[in-house]
Amino acid sequence: MTTKRAFFHTQSYYDQQVEDRGQEVVRLDYAVRGERGTTDHLNAWLCQRIELLICRYSQGQSREALRASFKATLATLIAKDPVKPLELFELDTIEHYYLALSTFSLAILFEIDDAMFAGLVNVYEDQRAAAGRDRLIDTLIAARITTFSPVETAIHPSTYEPLLAAIELDDTQERTNRLTLFMTEYDRRLGELSWHKGQWSGKSRSIGLWSFATAALVKLWRCDDALFERNIFYPSELVREGGSWGGENPKPATRIQQAVGA
Repeated sequence: MTTKRAFFHTQSYYDQQVEDRGQEVVRLDYAVRGERGTTDHLNAWLCQRIELLICRYSQGQSREALRASFKATLATLIAKDPVKPLELFELDTIEHYYLALSTFSLAILFEIDDAMFAGLVNVYEDQRAAAGRDRLIDTLIAARITTFSPVETAIHPSTYEPLLAAIELDDTQERTNRLTLFMTEYDRRLGELSWHKGQWSGKSRSIGLWSFATAALVKLWRCDDALFERNIFYPSELVREGGSWGGENPKPATRIQQAVGA
C-alpha cells in the first residue's frame, strides 16, 4: 500500500496514471527489444520510462524500487546506444530538458555506481557534441567526474537562472539563498510543462512537478535545505533516505577520478 507524495490529485489518480503509463512502457519495451526497434522507439521509450519513474515517485513507491527501475532503464539505454544511436533528449524543448535534467539529478540522488554514471555521460557527450551541451547538466556531471569540464552556455537560462547563478558562487550560504529563491518561484518557472499546465483538465496526465535538480545540488554542495524542505515540489526524502542525511548535511556524492570512458 503506497501513500502519495505529490500534493496535487488523489491517490487513486496516481495509481491509475502509473497503471496506464506502465502499459505504454511495456508496449515500447517490446519494440525496443525486438528487431522492430527504431531510434524513434528508443526516444519515446526513454521519455516514457523517466515520466513513469517520476509518476511512481509521486504515487509513493519506495526509494529502493525506484532506484532499481532507474538502473534498469540506464542499463538498457547504455547497452543500446552503440547499436542504435539515439538522442538522449531533445533539450531545446522544456519538457525534454526537464526529463534530461531529472535523469542526471536522479543518478546522483540514487547514488548510481561509477561505471553506469560514466556510461550515461558517454551517451550525453556523443549525442550533444554537435547540438551543444548545457551548463547545468554539465555541472551535475562534473561533481561526479573530476576530469569533466562544464560548458559556459545554458540551454534554458531564464527558467533556471537562480540555479545557474548559484553555480558561479563559492559561498554555501549564498548558494542556499539561490536554491531557496528557485524553489519559491518553482511553480511559476516550470508551470508551463505540458503535464502540469493542464493538470485540472479532464484529460490531465500529470506526473508531478518535482525539482530533483535542487535536491541533487543540495546533496552535492552540502547545503542546508531547511527553508524549503517542506516545499511541495521539493523531494526532500531523496536527500535524506538511504543514510544520506547526517543530521546537518547530506552525504556528498562519490566522485569518479578517472576520465569518462577510461
